[in-house]
Amino acid sequence: MEISQTLNSARLVGLFYETKGQAAIKEYKLTKTEFHILSFLINNPKHNNAKAIEEYKKIPKASVSLALESLIDKKLITKKPDDKDRRVQHLYLTHRVDKIQQILLAVNKELATLLFEGFTE
Repeated sequence: MEISQTLNSARLVGLFYETKGQAAIKEYKLTKTEFHILSFLINNPKHNNAKAIEEYKKIPKASVSLALESLIDKKLITKKPDDKDRRVQHLYLTHRVDKIQQILLAVNKELATLLFEGFTE
């Protein structure tokens, strides 16, 4: 598969998430960046800091900072300093994200079904 096809496929997966997550985006008044950050934290709980979000999601540092502050204000995430390195802030989902998490788990299941349709074990 060529790099352009791979990038296009990744973009389509992102659009699939956004489309399927519209209910959560509207209900919680989320920006697309906030939605992508929440989906990243839900799917990657071990990578729970701003640096990981910037690196893996390729979102600019300033955008991540603004989105994280907004998510904290909306009480969807909290942050806690790392025990060993106080410069690192770990991000944790609050109970208010439960509904979004259920939506994303259903989207993950639907996406897996679509991707592997026709495959045999």
